[in-house]
This record gives sequence, C-alpha cells and structure tokens, in this order.
Amino acid sequence: MLMKIETSCLLAVDFQERLMPAIHDADRIVANGAWLIQIAQRLNVPVLASEQYPRGLGHTVAAIRERLPAEAFMEKLHFSCAAERDCMRRIDALGRQQIVVIGAEAHVCVLQTALDLRAAGRDVYLVADAVSSRSPRDVELALERMRAEGVRVVSREMVVFEWLHQAGDDRFREISREFYANRLLPAHPSPPWRGNIHETSWEITPWLVLSLPSRAVPASPSASAPSRSAATRPSWCSR
Repeated sequence: MLMKIETSCLLAVDFQERLMPAIHDADRIVANGAWLIQIAQRLNVPVLASEQYPRGLGHTVAAIRERLPAEAFMEKLHFSCAAERDCMRRIDALGRQQIVVIGAEAHVCVLQTALDLRAAGRDVYLVADAVSSRSPRDVELALERMRAEGVRVVSREMVVFEWLHQAGDDRFREISREFYANRLLPAHPSPPWRGNIHETSWEITPWLVLSLPSRAVPASPSASAPSRSAATRPSWCSR
C-alpha cells in the first residue's frame, strides 16, 4: 500500500538534547528527520513530536524543534507514544490511518510506539534512515522485529515520492527545486574529502554527498575524516 498525503501523518519520536549525543549516527537521523518534517509541512501532512520525560532528557534538539509549532509537541512517560493516553488522543484526533515514524531509540520508544500503533489497527511506516539507537546492533534487531510484526520499513525518499505520486505538477516542481536542486539541509560537518565543488549543487547529509549533474568532479576520498571541532559541531546542538 502506498503512502498518501491525505491519509498520512508524521510522528517524530524523542529527538532529545540529552539523548542525541549518545545515539549512533545522530547527525544523519536528525538531518533526515528535519528534511522530512520540512517536506511534510510543505505538503500539509500533519506532524507530531514526542518527548520522553523532558526534565531528564531535555527537549527536542534545535534543528527539529525550531521547525515545529509549540502545539506539535507531546510529553510522555511511557516509552510508547500509543501507551500514553494524551499522546494517543492527539494521534487519534488527526484521523490519519498511515503513521510515518522517525526518531530514537529504534529498539525502545520507536519500536514500542510502532508495535502499539499496529495493534491499534494503524498502518505504520518506519523510516529506516531517520531512526537509530546507541548501538547499531539494537537498530538491526529492532528493524527485524518490526518487519516481522507488520511494520513497513521505508526510506525517506520512498515517503516523499509516494506522497508526491507524480511528476510534472506544481507541487513536484516546488519540492524538487527547494529540496533537491539546492542545499536542502542545515550545515553539517564537512564530508571527509576536499575537491573543486564550485558550480555544483549538493544535497548534504553527514558524510554523504550526492551530486546533481555538473561539470565539476570531486577529488577522491581521503583516507580519514577530519576531526570534529567546536566550529563543526552537529547542527542539531542547542544554540
């Protein structure tokens, strides 16, 4: 079953300030989550964001928090959003059958949310490149279990292109121009190579650079990535 704008909502689970520094590939999932949130908003897909015990884990990181209105946020103590009465009430009020899930940790709050939503009869789509945990092995096991229990594992681009459904209309042109043809994400640490990239449009995610057609050809990757300094700290850090 394809994801549709009219029947989808996006649920961002626990992208929190004191949790993200411990998460494997946190830069990547925050960047991908922020990218997907921006497109959801542009396409009028409703977005909710949960925060697990914010007094202990802090609030949502700035890169995501600043893109959402205050009313999008939900506090919880249960690991599962669906087990928290107020959170589930907010999800139900949207009237959307398809729940697209991103966030952390994949094997705890994301997994329990996804399985509870499935048990409640929702169609759940887990965005694999926008979820993670402290341990990559826990992510692997979580995705395996969720697949076995009927959660559909997808990528961020699968979500967007299914929402768009077709090329050639104004909506497709707008998304293509604003989120693919230019630098569509906040600044991130430089990729681990240097080269002549002038006259080239880039889509940048941490340590991954996808070039659109141009005359410029990047240099070969270097043997090691540069060390991260305060000047190149993750963009999701609080300002």
